Amino acid sequence: MQLILGNPIAKNILESVGRRLRLAKADPGLAVIMIGDDPASKIYVGLKEKAAHVVGMRFEKYLLPVESPMKAVLQLINELNERSDIHGIIVQLPLPVTLDPDTVISAVRKDKDADGFHPDTIAKYVSTGTGAPPVFPRAILALLASTGLSLSGMRACIFANSALFARVVSTALGQIGVQADSSPTLDNRTFEERLSLADIIISARGEPGFLKRSMVGPGAIIIDGGITRVGERVVGDVDLESFGDFKGRIAPVPGGVGPVTVALLIARTAELALREDFDESIL
Repeated sequence: MQLILGNPIAKNILESVGRRLRLAKADPGLAVIMIGDDPASKIYVGLKEKAAHVVGMRFEKYLLPVESPMKAVLQLINELNERSDIHGIIVQLPLPVTLDPDTVISAVRKDKDADGFHPDTIAKYVSTGTGAPPVFPRAILALLASTGLSLSGMRACIFANSALFARVVSTALGQIGVQADSSPTLDNRTFEERLSLADIIISARGEPGFLKRSMVGPGAIIIDGGITRVGERVVGDVDLESFGDFKGRIAPVPGGVGPVTVALLIARTAELALREDFDESIL
């Protein structure tokens, strides 16, 4: 088994972003809003803050109590929307059950949407199949590109809890010539056959260890995006122990898609600040 490790990729991305910002003498600002005290969210926000400092990006962190009403959250977002020195805004998920994620994310101005998951942005991306993918699918493309393989013409299967997310990933793969099946079901015999023939498998179900060696072909590329916290451990959808004699490649959890996603979030914020188009060179 050959692991696709995200940290070297993330390091290269951040170095590239840092050079671009220094050359442009830019001073971008990223604001992160976290509501509540979810332990995993605290870790992720800390990683984003560290990455921002690596490239010389200003980082502002807003920690709101779990009981914060929608009105207060929207007011803070509106204030950040109007600040000329803030170029990217992230609302850390998950949110408390009292807050509707779609309402909160939609409140972020599209030109400051650091994650790239504003509903209007997603709708345009899926309908046109052009432009910059949202940060998480973009990280998947970066991991695939790092293999150095010719990806065009490959077949992919996507596991995801969200049909919309699967469509977004399918669109991203289409940009590099990969044909994607984004409607998999594990209880469908026809699908099991397609899965075994897939060149690329992307899983973001959040179901620890469900993807076994017996389910996939011998040389597949597997991107594990099913990040789940179990006690003090972060685990993925892939049952790595079952892949002992696997001849393909796996981007594991932890250490695969996570650090690349953080680095590309910083890259997207830099693009927003510099008003640059999607930079495929960092992939």
